[in-house]
Amino acid sequence: MVQQRVKNFNLGLLKKTKVTASSGLILIMSFAKEIGLIDELEKKFSHLKKRKRGYCVSEKILSFLQMLIKGGGRLNDIDILSSDPGLLDILDIDRFPRANTIGDLAKRFTRRDINEMSGIIMKLSSNIIRQKGLKEIVIDIDSSLIPSEVEIAEKTYKGFRGFNPLMGIIKGKELSMAGFSLFRPGNASPAAHNLSLLTKISKYLEKSNPGVKVNVRMDSAGYNHRIMRYCDNVEHGFVIAGA
Repeated sequence: MVQQRVKNFNLGLLKKTKVTASSGLILIMSFAKEIGLIDELEKKFSHLKKRKRGYCVSEKILSFLQMLIKGGGRLNDIDILSSDPGLLDILDIDRFPRANTIGDLAKRFTRRDINEMSGIIMKLSSNIIRQKGLKEIVIDIDSSLIPSEVEIAEKTYKGFRGFNPLMGIIKGKELSMAGFSLFRPGNASPAAHNLSLLTKISKYLEKSNPGVKVNVRMDSAGYNHRIMRYCDNVEHGFVIAGA
């Protein structure tokens, strides 16, 4: 039998401590502040705040994002974050905005505001390309399916109702960043708006990140002579995967 030797230890009372299973959110929010996301949200969306008191716009938007990251699927799921004393303690807040507070903000968003949000994301990604000194990047155009039962949701090719957003992902070395994106109905054609989204991202990078080599990657939805001709004209390398 192996004898266990236990080191001397003292019993005592620690100061009151709170724990959280959401420590990853804290890192994400720290990163959001570091790259300038919070400042950009306040700059672009301050007009959506009705009163001087209460939560600022960035707090409402970032609270909503944190809820989604934690797996929430509806506004009331924000209460999950508010019921985490450890998270509240580390963030030094009493509670997260209520569901109706975030819902009121969402109702005030116009199509122009949605485009502004996409522009913020593209700007921050462009800044990171510059800061990291990237000489070559890949624009990856792809779509996703989001299930939804709201009235305006359409039936997708998978058979369920929802939406089919088209996303521009910018990749370089070990980085993967969001660029411009486009919200599409669930029944959108897979090829719809691929060229316009590619052109929008390409022109932005040409202006903001001159000299960066651009390659394009798409799935079979991008198998289109106009897309190939565009890539040839602007000297983008491109790979289009088959079905």
